[in-house]
Amino acid sequence: MRTSMLTSTFALLLIGMSVSATVITVSNNPNSPGQYASLQEAIDAANPADTLYVSGSNSDYGVINITKKLTLVGAGYHPNTQFGYGTYIGSLSFNIEFDGESNPVSNPSESVIMGFIFGYLTVDGNEINDITIERNWIAYFQFTTHSSKNYNNWIIRNNIIGQLLEDRWDGAIRTSNFIIANNILLNGFSNFNSNSLILINNLLAQDFGFYQISYAIICNNIFYEVSTGGESYQCNYCTFNNNISFGGG
Repeated sequence: MRTSMLTSTFALLLIGMSVSATVITVSNNPNSPGQYASLQEAIDAANPADTLYVSGSNSDYGVINITKKLTLVGAGYHPNTQFGYGTYIGSLSFNIEFDGESNPVSNPSESVIMGFIFGYLTVDGNEINDITIERNWIAYFQFTTHSSKNYNNWIIRNNIIGQLLEDRWDGAIRTSNFIIANNILLNGFSNFNSNSLILINNLLAQDFGFYQISYAIICNNIFYEVSTGGESYQCNYCTFNNNISFGGG
């Protein structure tokens, strides 16, 4: 009897979990419609912990803002489909939503973003944590840290990233527990200063350069045609281990 009660209780918990999170489909392709044509409208209507599947298209989904915990899944940046359409977003930003008294009421922490092509991906809000950014193509990826903002426990992996930087308006670096792994990084990595930043198993290519990076652990990366001298290479108190470099100067 006790075993039967435990089994029933576990089943009810699973049912409750499945009911609480909804899958929403989004497509701006009129020949293949989803529940929503507008991605921002779908995000606004979603509840925290919902999953949004966003179809590939030959047009982008515009400027998007996320203020709650969501999982967004796109078609990828080079999908193996009939037309090969990726899921394009001109600009996506993570922000915290406030009430009229400047109290936070919604936070996008614990969100997962995967399978998109981004022009810009920006993060601006205190304590936006536990984010996973995976399998995207991102031209410009920026964190802002003015006014004592903190970002913790991010995983950035399996992406192609043009430029990754932290914009330090007040000169303070407040990131911790960042893992940047298995990416192709181009055109620069700048303004990160954290003793818990791990840069591992990446391809750092051509125009890549470090600028004002401090206390990072950098291991098992490939530096391809990367210049390691001058002002484009400023990695202070960093730990390098088991990296390969060729073709650079």
